[in-house]
Amino acid sequence: DTISVGWMSKVRKGSIGIVAASGSGLQEVAVLVHQFGHGISQAIGTGGRDISEQVGGSTMLQGLRFLQEDTETKVIVLVSKPPHPKTAAKIYAEVSKCKKPVIILFLGSNAEEVRLSGAYAAATLEEAARMATTLDCGIKPELHDSVTLLKKELADTALKERAKLRPEQRYLRGVFCGGTHSEEAVALLQQFVPNLHSNIRFGKAELLKNSRQSIENTLVDMGDEEFTKGKPHPVMDPSILNERLLQESRDPEVGVILFDLILGHSAVHPDPVGTIEETLRHIMKTSKAEGRPICLVASVCGTDLDPQGLEKQTIRLQNLGVRVLQSNCRAALLAGLIVTEEA
Repeated sequence: DTISVGWMSKVRKGSIGIVAASGSGLQEVAVLVHQFGHGISQAIGTGGRDISEQVGGSTMLQGLRFLQEDTETKVIVLVSKPPHPKTAAKIYAEVSKCKKPVIILFLGSNAEEVRLSGAYAAATLEEAARMATTLDCGIKPELHDSVTLLKKELADTALKERAKLRPEQRYLRGVFCGGTHSEEAVALLQQFVPNLHSNIRFGKAELLKNSRQSIENTLVDMGDEEFTKGKPHPVMDPSILNERLLQESRDPEVGVILFDLILGHSAVHPDPVGTIEETLRHIMKTSKAEGRPICLVASVCGTDLDPQGLEKQTIRLQNLGVRVLQSNCRAALLAGLIVTEEA
């Protein structure tokens, strides 16, 4: 059986090992591996500072070496935002010596550098999970532009949702519990959504002058220290999202609100949907009454083994009119397609 230290979803035991300098990134890959019918041998979280120049990837390198020696691990996945170049060089050097297949997702980093190390380069957390499960079956994954394929898959849904919006509703707002979820959304949306802003320094998104006031297209990490001083992290209590969700819904230029919820054990809230249910109901009712429908798009990071129940939480959101996607990258791409001309 699997045992977690800190918050984490319950997943089946298997032969895919993960080392991640990213909490929600590690969990997202693990739950998708589970949903794809495979399991996890070990999932090692290093802490975000591990990939800095000062720390030099110490824990990620230890984790990688451990998984190389672990007889239960057949495939290894590394996840983080881009490490410091010196740290990345150390990691790539270690990966090049690894006899097991390695998938690397350093969000927004150079895929060619990853491939030169001998690893498979993933563009999204979902692709990292899919590559891992393919390799777990002893099959080499096909190399293709997974983001372009996903956009094509989501295009019809995006067109239908856009048709419901008024011309002035041209912006999206993202309100995130998971820090890596917000970073993945930035990495994906910066490629085709103009005027992108965020409260986190990541990618090409322009830093908000006031984190509490969105402008144009904005993605906000509600787990950032500014929002959690004296308050629990939104994974522990997603009610911290309520005020921001209402604020975004009142902007007449907003057409799409994107958000995530995270399930699991330990300090995770026992009913994440319940904490924002009334707010979502109010948004849908008010926007409909004003003739200004808002599209709510979400992802739920969890499994059927979690105490909250992935299916139960998902169905409750859907009953409120929320479009729930299987992964964070799908939700982010759909939101972006709805407010652009790409679909």
